[in-house]
Amino acid sequence: MKTGIERITEERTRQITHEGWSQTHDAEHSAGVLCAAGTCYEIVADIQAQHGECRVAMPKTWPWEERWWKPATNAARNYEKAGALFKAEADRYRWFRDFHNARLWDIEAERIGRKIDGLSDTLLVVKG
Repeated sequence: MKTGIERITEERTRQITHEGWSQTHDAEHSAGVLCAAGTCYEIVADIQAQHGECRVAMPKTWPWEERWWKPATNAARNYEKAGALFKAEADRYRWFRDFHNARLWDIEAERIGRKIDGLSDTLLVVKG
């Protein structure tokens, strides 16, 4: 089974290769926007980790248009998205050669990876 950070890295790679959200694109965002989006996914995942598979409303702190809110119904997938957005924030800082802040967001992604690692096997099944 893959570790949480491996799953996050795969999601970040998918965002770049399939969605086109490259480091150049991420650099266009204001500081903190990507991590705000990641935090929204983390909040939803925390609820799902406690209550099981369910749909959760878009947090009011979501930084973009509603059409970009695409949560899964399970915690593991939403943690993957959260961690990947934290990695994107780290990439954004690296783009500007701010390696200190980049490392801080890498650490946040690693923290999310540990949350994935802590999920029971039944919560690790990704359906959407």
